[in-house]
Amino acid sequence: MKTQIIFLILVLAATNCKSQSPERIREGVDWSNCAVYSAAEIQFESEDVKFECLNCKYLEIETKSGITGIFVMGNGVFNLQNRNMKDSTLACLVRFNPNDFNSFLKISSNSIIEDKGFSAISFNILNDLFKHCYHSGMDALIPYTGDYALNFFSKKYGDVLATFADKKMLIFNFTTGKEM
Repeated sequence: MKTQIIFLILVLAATNCKSQSPERIREGVDWSNCAVYSAAEIQFESEDVKFECLNCKYLEIETKSGITGIFVMGNGVFNLQNRNMKDSTLACLVRFNPNDFNSFLKISSNSIIEDKGFSAISFNILNDLFKHCYHSGMDALIPYTGDYALNFFSKKYGDVLATFADKKMLIFNFTTGKEM
Protein backbone atom coordinates (compact mmCIF):
# COMPACT_ATOMS: atom_id res chain seq x y z
CA MET A 1 0.00 0.00 0.00
CA LYS A 2 2.85 2.42 0.83
CA THR A 3 4.41 1.70 -2.56
CA GLN A 4 1.11 2.59 -4.28
CA ILE A 5 0.86 5.83 -2.33
CA ILE A 6 4.45 6.80 -3.17
CA PHE A 7 3.84 5.95 -6.83
CA LEU A 8 0.66 8.05 -6.86
CA ILE A 9 2.42 11.01 -5.30
CA LEU A 10 5.13 10.82 -7.95
CA VAL A 11 2.61 10.49 -10.78
CA LEU A 12 0.52 13.40 -9.55
CA ALA A 13 3.57 15.53 -8.86
CA ALA A 14 4.85 14.92 -12.37
CA THR A 15 1.52 15.57 -14.04
CA ASN A 16 -1.59 17.29 -12.87
CA CYS A 17 -1.33 18.21 -9.23
CA LYS A 18 1.93 20.02 -9.80
CA SER A 19 2.29 22.39 -12.68
CA GLN A 20 5.05 24.29 -14.46
CA SER A 21 3.18 27.43 -13.34
CA PRO A 22 3.93 29.19 -10.05
CA GLU A 23 3.18 27.30 -6.86
CA ARG A 24 -0.48 26.97 -5.94
CA ILE A 25 -1.85 28.99 -3.05
CA ARG A 26 -2.13 27.03 0.19
CA GLU A 27 -5.09 27.91 2.43
CA GLY A 28 -6.46 26.42 5.60
CA VAL A 29 -9.91 24.85 5.82
CA ASP A 30 -11.95 25.31 8.99
CA TRP A 31 -13.06 21.67 9.15
CA SER A 32 -15.14 22.32 12.28
CA ASN A 33 -17.43 24.80 10.48
CA CYS A 34 -18.18 23.24 7.08
CA ALA A 35 -21.69 24.06 5.90
CA VAL A 36 -23.93 21.06 5.13
CA TYR A 37 -26.78 21.18 2.61
CA SER A 38 -29.40 19.01 1.00
CA ALA A 39 -30.05 19.47 -2.72
CA ALA A 40 -32.53 18.12 -5.23
CA GLU A 41 -29.77 17.94 -7.85
CA ILE A 42 -26.08 18.69 -8.26
CA GLN A 43 -24.45 18.76 -11.68
CA PHE A 44 -20.77 19.13 -12.52
CA GLU A 45 -20.03 19.52 -16.20
CA SER A 46 -16.84 20.18 -18.12
CA GLU A 47 -15.73 19.24 -21.59
CA ASP A 48 -14.40 15.90 -20.28
CA VAL A 49 -16.45 15.05 -17.18
CA LYS A 50 -20.11 14.93 -16.28
CA PHE A 51 -21.39 14.17 -12.79
CA GLU A 52 -24.97 14.30 -11.61
CA CYS A 53 -26.41 13.49 -8.20
CA LEU A 54 -30.10 13.53 -7.25
CA ASN A 55 -31.60 13.96 -3.77
CA CYS A 56 -28.22 14.36 -2.12
CA LYS A 57 -26.42 15.95 0.76
CA TYR A 58 -23.20 17.86 0.42
CA LEU A 59 -20.57 19.54 2.54
CA GLU A 60 -18.80 22.69 1.37
CA ILE A 61 -15.02 22.96 1.63
CA GLU A 62 -14.27 26.64 2.06
CA THR A 63 -11.07 28.66 2.43
CA LYS A 64 -10.54 32.40 2.64
CA SER A 65 -10.65 32.50 -1.20
CA GLY A 66 -14.10 30.89 -1.21
CA ILE A 67 -15.57 27.47 -1.82
CA THR A 68 -12.88 25.21 -3.31
CA GLY A 69 -14.75 21.92 -3.14
CA ILE A 70 -17.78 19.93 -2.14
CA PHE A 71 -18.19 16.40 -0.85
CA VAL A 72 -21.44 14.88 -2.17
CA MET A 73 -23.32 11.75 -1.10
CA GLY A 74 -26.43 10.49 -2.85
CA ASN A 75 -27.65 8.77 -5.99
CA GLY A 76 -25.00 9.84 -8.51
CA VAL A 77 -23.77 9.02 -12.00
CA PHE A 78 -20.48 10.05 -13.60
CA ASN A 79 -19.30 9.97 -17.19
CA LEU A 80 -15.65 10.42 -18.19
CA GLN A 81 -16.53 11.05 -21.80
CA ASN A 82 -13.14 10.73 -23.52
CA ARG A 83 -12.32 7.55 -21.54
CA ASN A 84 -15.68 5.85 -22.14
CA MET A 85 -16.11 5.34 -18.38
CA LYS A 86 -19.59 5.67 -16.94
CA ASP A 87 -20.98 4.30 -13.68
CA SER A 88 -23.05 5.08 -10.64
CA THR A 89 -21.50 6.53 -7.50
CA LEU A 90 -22.69 7.05 -3.95
CA ALA A 91 -20.05 9.63 -3.02
CA CYS A 92 -17.88 12.16 -4.84
CA LEU A 93 -15.35 14.80 -3.83
CA VAL A 94 -15.24 17.71 -6.27
CA ARG A 95 -12.31 20.19 -6.12
CA PHE A 96 -12.01 23.40 -8.14
CA ASN A 97 -10.81 26.98 -8.05
CA PRO A 98 -13.31 29.11 -6.07
CA ASN A 99 -13.68 31.38 -9.12
CA ASP A 100 -14.95 28.37 -11.12
CA PHE A 101 -17.80 27.44 -8.74
CA ASN A 102 -20.51 28.73 -11.09
CA SER A 103 -18.67 27.62 -14.25
CA PHE A 104 -18.75 23.89 -13.46
CA LEU A 105 -21.44 23.43 -10.80
CA LYS A 106 -25.20 23.75 -10.86
CA ILE A 107 -27.00 23.08 -7.58
CA SER A 108 -30.81 22.95 -7.56
CA SER A 109 -33.12 23.45 -4.60
CA ASN A 110 -30.45 23.45 -1.91
CA SER A 111 -31.06 24.27 1.71
CA ILE A 112 -28.73 24.33 4.68
CA ILE A 113 -29.32 21.47 7.13
CA GLU A 114 -27.98 20.28 10.44
CA ASP A 115 -27.04 16.63 10.10
CA LYS A 116 -24.35 15.58 12.56
CA GLY A 117 -24.34 12.01 11.22
CA PHE A 118 -23.63 13.18 7.67
CA SER A 119 -20.96 15.57 8.92
CA ALA A 120 -19.29 12.81 10.94
CA ILE A 121 -19.19 10.32 8.06
CA SER A 122 -18.04 13.06 5.66
CA PHE A 123 -15.12 14.02 7.91
CA ASN A 124 -14.12 10.37 8.33
CA ILE A 125 -14.06 9.87 4.57
CA LEU A 126 -12.44 13.24 3.84
CA ASN A 127 -9.65 12.55 6.33
CA ASP A 128 -8.18 10.28 3.62
CA LEU A 129 -9.96 11.34 0.43
CA PHE A 130 -9.02 15.02 0.69
CA LYS A 131 -5.36 14.02 0.48
CA HIS A 132 -5.72 12.51 -3.00
CA CYS A 133 -5.11 15.78 -4.84
CA TYR A 134 -4.81 19.57 -4.43
CA HIS A 135 -3.86 19.40 -0.78
CA SER A 136 -1.10 20.10 1.69
CA GLY A 137 -2.09 17.81 4.52
CA MET A 138 -5.58 18.97 5.43
CA ASP A 139 -4.97 22.45 3.98
CA ALA A 140 -6.23 23.15 0.47
CA LEU A 141 -4.00 23.88 -2.49
CA ILE A 142 -6.17 26.06 -4.69
CA PRO A 143 -6.40 24.69 -8.25
CA TYR A 144 -5.63 27.14 -11.04
CA THR A 145 -8.65 28.60 -12.80
CA GLY A 146 -10.09 25.91 -15.09
CA ASP A 147 -8.42 23.01 -13.27
CA TYR A 148 -10.42 20.52 -11.21
CA ALA A 149 -10.50 17.05 -9.69
CA LEU A 150 -13.35 14.63 -8.98
CA ASN A 151 -12.88 11.57 -6.80
CA PHE A 152 -15.65 8.98 -7.27
CA PHE A 153 -16.55 5.84 -5.40
CA SER A 154 -17.81 3.61 -8.21
CA LYS A 155 -19.41 0.16 -8.06
CA LYS A 156 -17.61 -0.89 -11.23
CA TYR A 157 -14.21 0.85 -10.88
CA GLY A 158 -13.74 1.45 -7.13
CA ASP A 159 -12.04 4.62 -5.85
CA VAL A 160 -11.25 6.71 -8.95
CA LEU A 161 -9.68 10.17 -9.20
CA ALA A 162 -10.17 12.17 -12.40
CA THR A 163 -8.05 15.32 -12.39
CA PHE A 164 -7.72 17.93 -15.10
CA ALA A 165 -4.84 20.40 -15.13
CA ASP A 166 -2.65 22.06 -17.72
CA LYS A 167 -5.11 20.90 -20.41
CA LYS A 168 -4.42 17.24 -19.55
CA MET A 169 -6.59 14.66 -17.82
CA LEU A 170 -5.23 12.00 -15.51
CA ILE A 171 -7.35 9.11 -14.24
CA PHE A 172 -5.97 7.17 -11.29
CA ASN A 173 -7.64 4.18 -9.67
CA PHE A 174 -6.82 4.04 -5.96
CA THR A 175 -8.44 0.60 -5.69
CA THR A 176 -6.05 -1.00 -8.18
CA GLY A 177 -3.18 1.46 -7.66
CA LYS A 178 -2.95 2.09 -11.40
CA GLU A 179 -3.33 4.95 -13.81
CA MET A 180 -6.20 4.39 -16.22
